[in-house]
Amino acid sequence: MTLQVSTVPQRATFGSCRVFAVNGQSENLNGIRVKKAVTSTTTLGVKRSALGEIGNKVVGRSNSVATLKPGALPGQGEFVKPIQRSNSTRSIINVKPPKDFVRPLPRPNITSRVKRTVSNTSVASVVLPAPQSQPSVKEEDAAVQREDFIEDVDKADENNPLLVADYVFEIYEYLYSLEEKYPIKKGFLHEQSISPRMRAVLVDWLVDVQLQYHLLQETLYLAVQILDRYLQAVPTVGKRYLQLVGVAAMYVACKYEEVYMPDIGDFVFITDNAYDKQQLLSMEVQIVKTLEFQFSRPISLTFLRRFSKVVEANPIHHCFSKFFLELAMMEYSLCHVRPSLIAAAALYISLCICELNKKTGPQNWDAKMVHYSTYKLPQVEECAKALAAVIVQSSTWKYEAVKKKYSNSKMMKVALRQELTSECVIRLSEGKSPFP
Repeated sequence: MTLQVSTVPQRATFGSCRVFAVNGQSENLNGIRVKKAVTSTTTLGVKRSALGEIGNKVVGRSNSVATLKPGALPGQGEFVKPIQRSNSTRSIINVKPPKDFVRPLPRPNITSRVKRTVSNTSVASVVLPAPQSQPSVKEEDAAVQREDFIEDVDKADENNPLLVADYVFEIYEYLYSLEEKYPIKKGFLHEQSISPRMRAVLVDWLVDVQLQYHLLQETLYLAVQILDRYLQAVPTVGKRYLQLVGVAAMYVACKYEEVYMPDIGDFVFITDNAYDKQQLLSMEVQIVKTLEFQFSRPISLTFLRRFSKVVEANPIHHCFSKFFLELAMMEYSLCHVRPSLIAAAALYISLCICELNKKTGPQNWDAKMVHYSTYKLPQVEECAKALAAVIVQSSTWKYEAVKKKYSNSKMMKVALRQELTSECVIRLSEGKSPFP
């Protein structure tokens, strides 16, 4: 499998597949994304240009469908009237709990990693995990006093129902538990016919597909995750069907994340008709059965958004971190690292190369970041060392999709910044302090 680049428009070749590369999409830090509309003028019998007319359009409903009364079937009268909802239901839903309402405590095995922060309330009074040894009274008072000074970053979002600030800690406790429940083992391609280089070429092609279809960032991350989990569970995948697994993983990820996804025929078309619809549907069935319909394993981008909010990162830090995450996604040696830890390491490197409020990376990773990320600085530095080595090596890579994506002005052209080859990144890759 090779990667070839021609003149305008640029085209990358993956085996027998072809895809045109376009400018990347940007991610709004406030959670708003804008998708580009792609118009098409296709006539019957004319083969359309590759991916040039793919778009997420809403297909209008036919006006020929007869309107039926509620509870009626075609050719029959009414047999059951719809149940009327009682007016008392809404009043029950909108009832607010009293001020002294006490929430149920999370599971003990999870609270040891994530602690709740409540305004004007000590953590010790809310979560009481069973300690290994009983500390002294002075130690308990000192611990409670330290925890009381941790800022509640979700307090300003209490009146925003979209941010569900009341359940944010329970949500991330659940995401941390899913990381442990669905791990990706280290060296899962060992003794398989699929090599790490072949995987990197496939992921590079999936990045191009995500750009051309204007898919969400989450779709790309989930597709790569499904690919790795399936290859881990089925070690007998041959080279001939690797691309089929990749495009089927993207197809499943689109169903999970997208609102308006491309048609299955478009996925067959981007493979240059190397596979037909039936093969793609059969591979989809195999993937969902093998993974037991479990696609809720969190992605690193979810944790990065949380950590960026806690540290109050600037857009340049967030863009740098996303670039590092996609470079890590290409690297086989980092596949087994937990998404939350790789997100913390990416943000840490971006804080080192770009100062935030005149603070360097280690100074930004204070008690508040340890509290919300559940990772101490030595753990983050160890992962940052491996990630920084990938950043240094990426300058000589032949895989251009991620670099092209983050060379766009919408991504602040972070792939072209001189900070990527600075002494700070080199020192991090060597396991040294980022600052001499």
